[in-house]
Amino acid sequence: DFGDGIGRSLKLSSRLICHHGMLWFTDYVLLFFFFLQIVLAY
Repeated sequence: DFGDGIGRSLKLSSRLICHHGMLWFTDYVLLFFFFLQIVLAY
């Protein structure tokens, strides 16, 4: 559901930050997943 999708996005971005330190990239990825979840919710 919506909450699970956000949780997965946060975990994914956290892993990427830990491994690559690409904060700017993961910010955009998180926004993309957040937007995607909203679209799928409708």
